[in-house]
Amino acid sequence: MSDKINDRAAAKDLKGESASMAGLLMWVSWLAAAYIFLDAAYVPLKGVGAALMTPGADMFAAVRGVLMAMAGVIHVFALLGAAWSARGLFRRFAAGEVFTGANGAALGRVGDWLIGSAFLSATVAIHFDEVRGAAVNGVSWPAALALGIVGLAIRLLGRAFGAAAALKAENEQFI
Repeated sequence: MSDKINDRAAAKDLKGESASMAGLLMWVSWLAAAYIFLDAAYVPLKGVGAALMTPGADMFAAVRGVLMAMAGVIHVFALLGAAWSARGLFRRFAAGEVFTGANGAALGRVGDWLIGSAFLSATVAIHFDEVRGAAVNGVSWPAALALGIVGLAIRLLGRAFGAAAALKAENEQFI
């Protein structure tokens, strides 16, 4: 009898903590998106606006400035995708859906986004360091490699989670 009470208390704690984490990830995602806009895109976009209003201005250079600024932070967009996917996962946890195949797939997507961010960091963003300064968002090969390894581990954990949920569902059919 006390095991069920503890299980209910643990489930209630999991739901509450998951709801809090989902809310936190939502705010982090929005604040990060606003930061990217203000830090990377605002000044180059002002240059495009100025080029539109100034006769004889080089529009190509202004648009190139926006594209270069976005290329320098493109890996952050993949990190935002990971945070948004994790938010959805925690929302399902808060709704009481914990051990499901869909959550395993969602966990795998978080890993995929992290792997994508590592790839973009190592191949695209690191080459634009000279454009915005020597240490753009701390992009480095070791950090990209570590992020890729963590992403791969989370992806594999998501696949294992999904397979275990499928086995659990299959076993419950026989009982």
